Amino acid sequence: MLSSGKHPDLSASCHSLAFSERTGALIQGIIMNKKLTSILLAFGLLFGPTAGHAQQKDAASSDSKKGLDRMSKELGLSAEQRSKVGAIFEIERNKVEAIFNEERQKLQVVQQDTRASLEGVLTAKQMNKLDQKMRENAKNEAKKK
Repeated sequence: MLSSGKHPDLSASCHSLAFSERTGALIQGIIMNKKLTSILLAFGLLFGPTAGHAQQKDAASSDSKKGLDRMSKELGLSAEQRSKVGAIFEIERNKVEAIFNEERQKLQVVQQDTRASLEGVLTAKQMNKLDQKMRENAKNEAKKK
């Protein structure tokens, strides 16, 4: 952790920079996932983990490396410090990802229950039409990215 006693302005600035770069991709993913989850909840469907999640994970990894590179340069980290800081950020990323996975699983259960309830109300033809609409919406959302 940066010592706020030596250079408080630099310390706060660097900590803020590192925090924002490390978590920027995660926050963006949360916002995108919330929007998508809202859409899926409205229709009561979630088709499990998607390729989009893998792409977000790759983007977050790339952003983390860029953030670590920038932090290393701005703070003049030694190779040993860079390695240790990278390990700390990796632990943080794993913890955050575990939290998101738990929440995603909970949402899937709710959405499966919703789908089962809809199947009790809608005809097979209506369910097929709903499934088709959801696939189209997912395809359109993927094109926007």
